[in-house]
Amino acid sequence: MAKKSCPQLPDAFCYNESQVLAVILSVSGSKISSLLFRYPCDSSETQLENGAIAGIPSQNKFAVKNAERFYEITNQYSDKVLSNFLAVQSTQLANKPFDVKVDDVQFVGYPVSVKHCPSRKKGRDSGGVSLTNVNVVFALPESVSESTKSCYHQLSQQVAMAIKHEEGRCCYFCSERKLMERVIEEYAPPEHNDIMPRLSSNTEESMSHPSQVMLDRGLALPNTLKRVFDSVSEKGIVLELMNHWTEINFCLPIKAHNLPFESQLCITEEDIDRCLELLRPYHAMLLLVESRSLLKSLPIDSSPALVRLLKVNSAGKNLQELAADCDLELSQVFKLVSHLVYWAKVTVIYPLCEPNVYVLSPNAPTSLKSHLVEDFEISFPDQSQTLTEVLSEFSLPLQLDEHTSIIDDPKEKSLKVSMVLWLLRRRLLIQLHTYLYLKPSYCHMDLLDSGQGPQLNDAGREKLASIADTKGEAIFAKLLPYFDGTRHIEDIMYYENMSRSEVFAHVDRFLPMLYTMQAADPATSYYAKVQ
Repeated sequence: MAKKSCPQLPDAFCYNESQVLAVILSVSGSKISSLLFRYPCDSSETQLENGAIAGIPSQNKFAVKNAERFYEITNQYSDKVLSNFLAVQSTQLANKPFDVKVDDVQFVGYPVSVKHCPSRKKGRDSGGVSLTNVNVVFALPESVSESTKSCYHQLSQQVAMAIKHEEGRCCYFCSERKLMERVIEEYAPPEHNDIMPRLSSNTEESMSHPSQVMLDRGLALPNTLKRVFDSVSEKGIVLELMNHWTEINFCLPIKAHNLPFESQLCITEEDIDRCLELLRPYHAMLLLVESRSLLKSLPIDSSPALVRLLKVNSAGKNLQELAADCDLELSQVFKLVSHLVYWAKVTVIYPLCEPNVYVLSPNAPTSLKSHLVEDFEISFPDQSQTLTEVLSEFSLPLQLDEHTSIIDDPKEKSLKVSMVLWLLRRRLLIQLHTYLYLKPSYCHMDLLDSGQGPQLNDAGREKLASIADTKGEAIFAKLLPYFDGTRHIEDIMYYENMSRSEVFAHVDRFLPMLYTMQAADPATSYYAKVQ
């Protein structure tokens, strides 16, 4: 028998919270409950029983492994068992987050009450309005975090509300339910007390799970749920239309922001929130996808301000400049950029300029067999250097102009800048900034530890008087709050309206009283997990 297609997981599939294990559609009313659809459905219950009898070990790729055993989420429980503990028969439990833990699996949903009218026959209403609780459930590993669980609650709510909307608009769910129940009646596995199993004229279909038959026959709702599952499993982003009408837009940050080669990292929603909290007007945004494809993917009713922002964006413009070019308030630009960052469409950088200092990210894959090697060759077919050779140039921190100053050809310089942007998009580089500390011997450490900021002690005042005049002391007093090691040079440039040369001239003057350190800005390097 030909094996039905199922979504493919990475070979090194691990027990992690970003992987959804199954999607299940459960419906329940005042008296009955049933499971209409489940996916993946590669192994039917009949096949499971036959395999167990024959001693054939299961090869399900969706097995969740812990220290004790495997849980086969797609066939560990029968449809009847699932329908029992996923049923939400009380309307008081509807329109609320749903969470059930069974063994090592979390079942997360958001049941929604759907009103539908039975079909009319010969001009007469065949019955009154009936109420059904629709629960779109996602099965997740036990270790899933609360933030990730909340995201799946939102996805479940979106899908269920789309079903409810379409039912009110054109009785979509009612008609789909009838088709699904017809398949279940025809191809459901036999009960244990049956003498003979039910047979279909199609031998392959007779061995298939009813949910697989629904997919093979092209039923609209099951295939929509399958596409939702595949999208959130593969990319963490769902852009789907229920019944070709109601939009389902969802992003799972823990999946969308983690690249395939970054298996040792796990970027969480908290990391993204921290990045957005540290967003400043002097930052810039770097598109992670092609501008044309992003504009094309926007919904019809997308904000015109977002379209303008994407059209004028440049890696060399900070957010304040973009706000001026778009004729938008800076606060609105912040909201638009935060939205794009959350959806993994852009990353935050400092505007590209020659004084920027870049170094190889500590988590960059440097293997010669990395798939990025081939991607680099495709992106730069005329480049004589390999990706490994380019990365080696950033082994030590250097300013961008030190990489480009030795190149005379303008085209070659432009190509070098393009390669830097390519590396930044793939998180292979991080930018280092210069942070300033007031030396402990000149600082009231007790005040600094209490959070009051750096304050000069007697020794500090004496030292300052020996290296600066009255005007210099005034400048030092203005810059003193920045000397706590949490503010970098670019921060001083923006908030004090100084050029880079002015800031460094002052730093050089007060250098006997300062320590300098190069470190990454958390807002631009959240993906590298550096502090």
